Amino acid sequence: MPFPHNIIPLLPLAGPGGLLFLACGFGLLSSALFSENRWWSNSAIVAGLIISVIPFTRGEYFEFHHHIDKRGVKSAKEQGKVERSYWDPVSRIDVISLRNGTKHVAYDGGTQSSFIYPFDGDYQQLRADLPGETRRHFGGQHVYISHYLKQDSDQDVLVIGSAAGQETKAAIAYGARSVDAIELVGYVVKIGKEDYADFNGNIFNHPRVNALVGEGRSFLRATTKKHDIIQIFSNHTSSSIAAGTGAMATTYLQTKEAYQEFFGHLTEEGILHIQSPHLSKDDHHCRPGLEGDGVE
Repeated sequence: MPFPHNIIPLLPLAGPGGLLFLACGFGLLSSALFSENRWWSNSAIVAGLIISVIPFTRGEYFEFHHHIDKRGVKSAKEQGKVERSYWDPVSRIDVISLRNGTKHVAYDGGTQSSFIYPFDGDYQQLRADLPGETRRHFGGQHVYISHYLKQDSDQDVLVIGSAAGQETKAAIAYGARSVDAIELVGYVVKIGKEDYADFNGNIFNHPRVNALVGEGRSFLRATTKKHDIIQIFSNHTSSSIAAGTGAMATTYLQTKEAYQEFFGHLTEEGILHIQSPHLSKDDHHCRPGLEGDGVE
């Protein structure tokens, strides 16, 4: 049965568990409308209204139990170490504090990950510290290699899937003139610009950064601007909205048409920088494990 997309706006308020209550309540209300039995109609209306408001009377979501410990999310929940949980219409987001001070942003129960590194906003010092202090600020040198190659060339940068902001931070550190940071999950943009702005060095509030909620290819179609760097850390996503459904579904960011759009929006000597999640054990979007970090 197709998912009722008209109730997606209620997902952040009630979560999937709450939507089950709503579906049950609406079912009873529908039954009351079609029943010829007055007693049943009255009872169904009362029961349907009560069940429908239950998700909104709680201060938290009805949670589903985790059966596997993807990237330490299950363990963090059991230990009470999750700082924030939110059901964005695109992905479930959990923010977890790690022992080394980093914040682990877990997508869909740990299916994908991004990391917010503590940063004081001093880009000049950050650049002077690299590559020696790479691990204190980035998941690895592969995050900033394209920005290093284009450093101080008034480069215009597009980051598709900006997540917690590592690529955006790297672009500013190496002198980008402008950074369009596009992220599909609106809640991740919100916490980056607001809740964790002081923690991450105000990356997304930098005057040269244009942080937007959106989908990368849609953004490209709507602009004639060319970029010196187009960076996609991972062209895979756990979101069924972006990737489609089914084992044989085409991934939207790696079709022939997608690459035509990427290259069509690059300058003559521009760089298309795509990191495959399967090539690195320490990338920050699809990291296989967090054994070295630990949960604080």
